[in-house]
Amino acid sequence: MKGDDELKKIISAKILGDVPIERMPEAMIEGQTLNIDSVSGATYTSNAILTAVEDCVVQAGGHVEVLKLLSNKEDNNEQTKIIEKETEVVVIGSGGAGLSAAVKLGELNTDCIILEKMPTPGGNTMITGAAYNAVDPEKQKEQGIEDSIELHIKQTYEGGDKIANIDLVTILAENALNSIKWLESYGVEFKEDIVAVIGAMWPRTHYPINNRGSDFINVLVPVATEQYNQELMLDTKVSQLLIEDGRVVGVKAESTINKTTYLIKATKGVIIASGGFGANIKRCREYNPNIPEDIRTSNHPGATGDGIDMAVAIGAATEGIEYIQMLPIAGGGMVTTAIDNQIFVNQEGNRFVREDGRRDTMSNAVLEQPGKYFYMIADQNTLKSDITRDPVQIEQYVKYGKIKKADTLLELAELIEADPGNLVKAVEEFNKHVETGEIDEFGREVYQNKINTPPFYASARQTPKLHYTMGGLRINTKAHVLDNNNNPIPGLYAAGEVTGGIHGSNRLGGNAVADIFVFGRIAAESLVAENYLF
Repeated sequence: MKGDDELKKIISAKILGDVPIERMPEAMIEGQTLNIDSVSGATYTSNAILTAVEDCVVQAGGHVEVLKLLSNKEDNNEQTKIIEKETEVVVIGSGGAGLSAAVKLGELNTDCIILEKMPTPGGNTMITGAAYNAVDPEKQKEQGIEDSIELHIKQTYEGGDKIANIDLVTILAENALNSIKWLESYGVEFKEDIVAVIGAMWPRTHYPINNRGSDFINVLVPVATEQYNQELMLDTKVSQLLIEDGRVVGVKAESTINKTTYLIKATKGVIIASGGFGANIKRCREYNPNIPEDIRTSNHPGATGDGIDMAVAIGAATEGIEYIQMLPIAGGGMVTTAIDNQIFVNQEGNRFVREDGRRDTMSNAVLEQPGKYFYMIADQNTLKSDITRDPVQIEQYVKYGKIKKADTLLELAELIEADPGNLVKAVEEFNKHVETGEIDEFGREVYQNKINTPPFYASARQTPKLHYTMGGLRINTKAHVLDNNNNPIPGLYAAGEVTGGIHGSNRLGGNAVADIFVFGRIAAESLVAENYLF
């Protein structure tokens, strides 16, 4: 296990923005230079540090341009080092899929090295809202929610236009609750209430105690590295899968902070858990030209599709690579991420889409509205029943004007410059359907409470962001990566957003987090069990 002080500091820092704060001043002092690289994935923080130091140099009467020219000659002339290592399994990526695979390998008395190209562990899991779909009869019954594994399978399959591999969908639904219990066994805490996150289409969404993906990562990193002594190497980018006699036997990787190349032999196999390519907007638009040219992404900077590329280079097949999801609620300043007790209205104050529908349908509908944005409308009932938001944080948003708050709907309409009559009518019509439980004109089925208790709230303007790539490497039910003839590639497994075939053309909100923990564990189990077969 890599147990040096630097790794411990980085893990405890938890967020990527802390890394340049720790590294850059030290590098400046050691080299007596301003000619240093920004930290990958933390460009804004890095640039802010450089700007602040340059300002200090000017105030001290120093010469910024001279210091920018200076560099450590020893570093410039440094020769590339090649380090050979050996382990039983290499896990590429340290998000939820990679860490759950590493922990499961530990349970199976199998050593691994986890390779992460970013300066911090966690990937997209670290920044996710942590919504986790699982049929949970015990908790759902307490809330009067009727659900079943069969319904979860049906909604996932039909919600993805029946394009997904139904066997993979079935495994996801059948193992989601078991994976929650597994996470709880290591200390992850979940809230008691079940809701329906936007795009989930049904109230089966669980949230960890702080509503953050870091709830998972902060537990699993020490479990993997300390309890099971798995090695975690940060700032290490895998560039190539190594093949011998048709079998994947390891990887080639490069340090992103110094001139070191690693040749790592994996005696049992490799698990790719490197995520999708949602941070590469250009690539996404090549696969799907319908994605708006000016769209932004909700992904972390490392989600560029490296794992897919290196597997395709050795003959792996892909599936559904053109299916890319936009998330309608990506503008910040949200009142709630649950859809039970809120409505969406456009700039005119009118509803325009079913709030419990598919994410792609909602996103496309938003792009057709005036200004291509909408507001989320809620009330005090929403905040009292919502487990996804912190009321204190909501009030902070109100204080700084990001969320609007009013004692009446007429006042709220004025604050968001919408037509008061339209907004009042939209809420009244919604409340009628809450009473009857009947499907409304937009097709909405999920209701809980009326919006009738002041104060009333309107979110900041919400506009879609590029969010998730449904396509990726083709796998079978054992998480084995398949070639173009649908044969398993010996020694190669994959889990998480790097794979395709599970979500079809549209992913239900809350299914991704279930996916990473279900298939991360399966990949580890299959690799150990099948090792002698290939």
